[in-house]
Amino acid sequence: MAAAAALPNLIWDHCPSPAEVDELALEFSLLQLKAREAYRIAEELERPREAFEERLILVVEEWGSPHATKSKLLAGSSSELLATFGSTRSIDAAAVEGFRLALQKAGRARVLKKLFEECVSWRLVDGADALIRREQISDALAAQFARCFVEKPRAPSLKVRVK
Repeated sequence: MAAAAALPNLIWDHCPSPAEVDELALEFSLLQLKAREAYRIAEELERPREAFEERLILVVEEWGSPHATKSKLLAGSSSELLATFGSTRSIDAAAVEGFRLALQKAGRARVLKKLFEECVSWRLVDGADALIRREQISDALAAQFARCFVEKPRAPSLKVRVK
């Protein structure tokens, strides 16, 4: 806020003179140089921080205790490291279409709408994983159902918490 207060009032009652334009341009250029230098320094500091974070995640992965479904916790005396190893799950529309055709061929077409919701693309219905086990479909159909998903690992995340 102090820097903003130091800026000249740009609502003038006259057209700036060439000297005033030059002064404004110089002040802007100096501020721009300072900002670029700050970004450069931040990027220099970020590289070793990211490398250190990757090493900490490996330490927590190897030595941490299970904390939640996809997390591990490594506790110190006054702080703890929590690493989360997540993944994303998306629908492979072509595989769902193949699954739909296979269900039709097997005379089990009604199962599809219990598992998926059609809306331009397919979206997995809540509880579908449990439902597919109860439907007693053949192993071939179950394998085709499994191919409907593309699971991608996400970058692990790390939190350092004070106890």
